[in-house]
Amino acid sequence: MSTAEAIEAGAAVVGTLQGGASALATASSGFVVDDGSGLHYPSEISEELFVGSQQRIWKNVISFESDLWWGDNLSCQVQMAGYASGVNDELVCYPDSSAPNVPANRFIRVNFSAGGDALDHSLLTCTIEALGVEGSAENPYLSLQASGRFDPYGSGDTNYSFQMYVDMYGMVSLGATNPGETNISVEGDYIRVYYN
Repeated sequence: MSTAEAIEAGAAVVGTLQGGASALATASSGFVVDDGSGLHYPSEISEELFVGSQQRIWKNVISFESDLWWGDNLSCQVQMAGYASGVNDELVCYPDSSAPNVPANRFIRVNFSAGGDALDHSLLTCTIEALGVEGSAENPYLSLQASGRFDPYGSGDTNYSFQMYVDMYGMVSLGATNPGETNISVEGDYIRVYYN
């Protein structure tokens, strides 16, 4: 394989995404996240061949809250940790590789974990499904579907789902929502799922 070389923006293509995660909370287990293999983009390029420095990521991406039933400060979060390219410079690829037009300097590799408070009652499930990559080769972002059940007080529950996007800086934004009885919104740099 040759060394990495600059590629014209018009010749570059968006690569593919690999991975996903699921999160589960119950009265007996608290809040547990099984991240599987995490997310790796672009899957055509191995981590050791990513070009450029790595911007570290460690942040809450989803916060589940219910002031009425959990108290003013109780919440459960899904956290995202890993690294991303965090650059907007000239595209670079490996022209002699099996994916010669996939930029090696637009990348993200993250895992998910539990955060926040342990639950002594309630039900909370969250599955994060990788839908793919959208945008352009210069500005790709991951498209993910989060869905599950939320029952903060034990005698009823609601189903929710929403689409979220993660860019190559690790920033999160919100797409279409199906909130059920929750209110789903972007608060700063995370998505808040609030059951009232």
